[in-house]
Amino acid sequence: MKKTLMILVAILIFWQSPSFGQHESTPSIDIQYNFLPDSSIYFSIMHNGIDSMVIHNAEDEPYTTLSEWNAATMFVSVEEQPEKVVFTPKHRDQDNRLFYFFFYKEGRTICVLEKIISREDAQQRDSISDDFALFQNYPNPFNPTTTISFNLQASGNIRLLVFNVRGQIIVTLIDDELGVGNHQVELNATRFPSGIYIYKLETAQGTRVKKMSLIR
Repeated sequence: MKKTLMILVAILIFWQSPSFGQHESTPSIDIQYNFLPDSSIYFSIMHNGIDSMVIHNAEDEPYTTLSEWNAATMFVSVEEQPEKVVFTPKHRDQDNRLFYFFFYKEGRTICVLEKIISREDAQQRDSISDDFALFQNYPNPFNPTTTISFNLQASGNIRLLVFNVRGQIIVTLIDDELGVGNHQVELNATRFPSGIYIYKLETAQGTRVKKMSLIR
């Protein structure tokens, strides 16, 4: 009991350190998310001009009340890799919303931003925005070619990217200005290994992501 109390006191002191705390001003971090069909969550994280992608299987996480010790671990991770944004699940509430802590560095200060992830909110957000649509590739699974289709209700510059599950860009299928209407592009994955891939449509109105499977 005494040892536990000492650990809690140490964590409290650490948490209140001037080099660590909630970011009260406008943070230079933007976090977007989408739920993929298998319930994993796609995070698009923009921080200091760097766009990174993370795919997180929320169903595998043991959600509990926030552990400050876990938060301290995230602090160390950001301190060692200041260019990274790391995150930890906080808990899941009775409405099945997921709470995350995102840790990142602003100058010499390590900041934490709480983000609430809700499948219902994501579905409502997507239904409100009908300026574009990204469709499931066909065929899926595929070998070695598949067609990706999308619809634009407004012309503009768009990008269609393919990622592996580690968040690395495998190929940029489109990076151009396109007009209103239906569009499609063929992906030839002859040189890709079998596995799961993510394709992402970026427009001025937002982004859409979907998952596809290459099976040899």
